[in-house]
Amino acid sequence: MNRTSHKDDPADVDLITRYLLGDLPEKQQAEIEDRAFQDADYMKLIQTVEIDLIDEYVRGGLSTRERRQFEARFFASADRRRKVEFAKTLAAARSEFEPEKDPD
Repeated sequence: MNRTSHKDDPADVDLITRYLLGDLPEKQQAEIEDRAFQDADYMKLIQTVEIDLIDEYVRGGLSTRERRQFEARFFASADRRRKVEFAKTLAAARSEFEPEKDPD
């Protein structure tokens, strides 16, 4: 997974990814949530990482373990399911309009 493409600290991005996948101890989960409520920029970072994680899921870029964690967390929420479905629709539409590559 390409978690270092953000201008933000890659360690933060990795931690947030683990948070979104439910792969952190409860105490760390709570710390991230507390920080997000107090820091609007951190909340935006979480939202950006969530979008990237959804896109990566839709493109099939997650490991088997990450995909299972993603599905357990994201399909449990109606809001997150809608985000995933939107990303799938967008990806399908994008591929329809991409020009075909000429074989060399």
